[in-house]
Amino acid sequence: HELNDLLAQYKAAASATRLTLATKLAASYTTVQRFDSAGFYLATVAQAKPSEKAWQQAADAYFQAYSFASSEERKKMLGTRARELY
Repeated sequence: HELNDLLAQYKAAASATRLTLATKLAASYTTVQRFDSAGFYLATVAQAKPSEKAWQQAADAYFQAYSFASSEERKKMLGTRARELY
């Protein structure tokens, strides 16, 4: 339920609030080991407020997703995304 609530808030939020919600969503997705989704929201934060740390966090999440990917196609996509962000 928490993820659904956060997603609804994110979709309805003004842009200033979205960054905070994106960070919370990423943390929630990390907790349930949905690292690709965490990476998506961390990359959103990094694009809005670029910093070395923000890009590193997004890339690390995608790398985690790559590590757990079940298909070669998914591994390739997630690995490419992680390299783009590093």
